[in-house]
Amino acid sequence: MPNFPQVLANLGNALQDQGKLEQAVVRYQQALAIMPNSPEAHGNLGIALLAQEKTDLALKAALSALQLGETQESRILFCECLKQFNMEAAPENLELLYDIAVRALTEAWIRPKELARPCLSLALAHNQSLQLLVYQAMQEGFDRFAASLEPGTWGEMAGDRLFLGLLKSTTIPHFKFEQFLTCVRFAMLDEATKTSPAGEAEILDCFCAIAQQCFINEYVFALLPDELERARHLRADVAAALEAGTPVSLLSLAVVAAYFPLHSLPLAGKLLHGQWPAAVSELLQHQVAAFEEEAQLRSTIPPLTPIEDRTSSSVQAQYEQNPYPRWTKAPPAAAQVSPDAALHREFPLAPFCHLNTTGAIDILVAGCGTGQHSIQTAQSFPGSRVLAIDLSLASLGYAQRKTQELGINNIEYAQADILKLGTLGRSFDVIESVGTLMCLDEPMEGWRILLSLLRPRGFMRIGLYSELARGSVVAARDYIAGKGYRGDRAQDIRQCRQDIVAMEDDPRMTRLLSLGDFYTTSECRDLIFHVQEHRHTLPQIKENLEELGLNFIGFSLEPRLARHYGARFPEDTSRTNLDLWNVFEQENPDTFTGLYQFWVQKRD
Repeated sequence: MPNFPQVLANLGNALQDQGKLEQAVVRYQQALAIMPNSPEAHGNLGIALLAQEKTDLALKAALSALQLGETQESRILFCECLKQFNMEAAPENLELLYDIAVRALTEAWIRPKELARPCLSLALAHNQSLQLLVYQAMQEGFDRFAASLEPGTWGEMAGDRLFLGLLKSTTIPHFKFEQFLTCVRFAMLDEATKTSPAGEAEILDCFCAIAQQCFINEYVFALLPDELERARHLRADVAAALEAGTPVSLLSLAVVAAYFPLHSLPLAGKLLHGQWPAAVSELLQHQVAAFEEEAQLRSTIPPLTPIEDRTSSSVQAQYEQNPYPRWTKAPPAAAQVSPDAALHREFPLAPFCHLNTTGAIDILVAGCGTGQHSIQTAQSFPGSRVLAIDLSLASLGYAQRKTQELGINNIEYAQADILKLGTLGRSFDVIESVGTLMCLDEPMEGWRILLSLLRPRGFMRIGLYSELARGSVVAARDYIAGKGYRGDRAQDIRQCRQDIVAMEDDPRMTRLLSLGDFYTTSECRDLIFHVQEHRHTLPQIKENLEELGLNFIGFSLEPRLARHYGARFPEDTSRTNLDLWNVFEQENPDTFTGLYQFWVQKRD
């Protein structure tokens, strides 16, 4: 074996590409014995170790790579390790993990929502006082918890950078922690009326962070009847001060923002002209300034097609209630050379024909929501022309604001119905439709229309719900129908969630608590109250692809899941056999809990 470190590292890369992970690890370790300061070799070692689910060792390699030369790849590797790391092991490098996790979350190394659970676990492992508070809230409930809080507790919570970062960055999909935050919010009502102005600075940061969390999750927390009435009285006091031009209590403003969006206040725009502490300014930016900007942007978004279909109109009405989904930060996307290169990277052994396009490519994102998907696509292919459409102007206004905020200029937004796109008069190299076709009365009708806009050999990325994986959702919808809950009423969604949590003996219902969509109002509405949803099976999808003349390229999967499938069916090296995937899903019903997300190519 040559004693040249770069040769050894390249051999490790080749072995890793072939799936020979143990041999790859040996080559990387040999290379590092000669050149221990190579961040790339440490990073590749970490990737190979993580692929073998040796998370502790992979994390050490990721930390070494970060410390030697921070790159986007080493940041992503750290996040992937953190997502799988067991915090109960009380790692020796807890302080270092904490510091880097704060940056990973607040700088959005990956989507903050993906880091919510591991960062919560890390925050609790790092801060025993926070652990005790969560336990205390579970034991004491609203009133006793509020009465027992020491004045210094607010400052302690505000001093935890990871805790505050979580509150301001993303929803936190953990119901016990939600109950704790619900108790904290209730305590804020008491604190706003009893705290002297001299004590405001110590707790204002915590109040504002809680208010931001409530705004992000669209006020999904449970409410006591008298609690809501007290919050309404406080809102009336703030509104009266605005009308009279008298000073507004900072704590009262933050508490009101934890129960109602500040843009709903009469004369809310006046708040933007004051001089405020940084935490309050940030709160006003999210809850007032951004809302006003989105309202202006909505008027500039062109209607590309009419929305006349009955189901399309119902779906549109559902999503106009809140921008869906609400998000705060977008991670940087690695620019790709072409769709061909990107697909080869994701599906190295899958057969497909190259587009071989020259110049800019045309991409359609059908059902772009609030822009996360279209923004990631536009960043991945900066020379592309992206048309992003949606039924909801509320979502499109949000998407346009975030696009401008990020300085992206290759996305065109428009309001349109997929069913009316047949007369668009445009064609595309790539069409992405994730989570939209199943909202139609006839998904195949919409799929055919999109296919008519796709150029020969063009690629499609499709997202459909799995019949098998949505068993809990179906059970919840049956329950909702029996109780008469309505998805257009936020109070019904909140009450339904509390009922589901109480069904501790029904595994179908408690399964919902593990789904991130359960933890915001609009996403919970989409999850279990949707006005229209079709679900699919893999045999059905296989039949659909044959009928439409599409070749299957592969599922977009987490690496761990792809490895498990490969171990179960090593003969399917390209991972494209839908019959075998159907067997795998029957054996592992949670495989496609989110969606079937897959790429296909149009035949000549």
